[in-house]
Amino acid sequence: MILNDPFDSCRQLVSLDKFSERQFVKLQEQNQRFLTPDKRYSIEEIQFKIAKWYRDDKSDLADSFLTFFWNLIFKDWGILSLAGVDNDMLMWSYYNNHQGFALEFENQLFDDTEVLSAFPINYVENYERVSPRSIKLDLEQLLYVTNIKYSQWSHEKEWRFLVNRENMSIPNYSDQILKLDKRKVSYKKNKVKSIILGYKFFEDNITKTHFGKGKRLYKFNPDKNDKDKLRLKIINHILDNDIKVREIEITEDNTFSLDVMDIKLICEQKGYEYFVISEYYKTPNS
Repeated sequence: MILNDPFDSCRQLVSLDKFSERQFVKLQEQNQRFLTPDKRYSIEEIQFKIAKWYRDDKSDLADSFLTFFWNLIFKDWGILSLAGVDNDMLMWSYYNNHQGFALEFENQLFDDTEVLSAFPINYVENYERVSPRSIKLDLEQLLYVTNIKYSQWSHEKEWRFLVNRENMSIPNYSDQILKLDKRKVSYKKNKVKSIILGYKFFEDNITKTHFGKGKRLYKFNPDKNDKDKLRLKIINHILDNDIKVREIEITEDNTFSLDVMDIKLICEQKGYEYFVISEYYKTPNS
């Protein structure tokens, strides 16, 4: 998994100190069955190796096998993280520098039985380690280690979905590099409630900041500019699918905050260039 918080769903949340010698043997069997099916140690060799290690230094054995344990869990589980707020200054800043866009989803996002949803993150000052009772976490333990974060992240108001699917990609374990297709999950188009454009989404395309009341005019040249080509693709997707569109704006009330404005988009082609008009038609709703 690729997560920006080193403590998020990390191995430190789990302890194998209570594992029996037999459980370490089973863990090693599972690990080599998944990784090296053609180069297996015999069960006798595994038992001998684990028994000696268990007697000599059980704590070192537990620490060494924790990565095996973690990878076996998350090859079958994935995390989809969503925010519960659309105008958070920090999130727009460190995820896309205000130049990208965000998707607002309907509450019932997935109908798929392989997805468990939706769980709010528990923000805490300290964590406790869980001690699994087998070579797999039970559901209660899984929900704990995937839904707990340090309180400093609480501004995100995060919600999570857990995806259960066999043999998803894990870099340097099941695959040499991460294969994203193995960890993708699909949703229906009608689950997108709106698309929110960042404050700087049109920054490179402004021609007139005021083009009539509440209107702005932007110019694109997709044949000469790849970023223009991508932005137009997003705009055309919005218009072709009649998706509600909104835009982030800076507030004018002397506070360091952002508004989310409802807008309308019109796109027109003139020769090799495209012109987009955006028009605010509602008051701020943040």
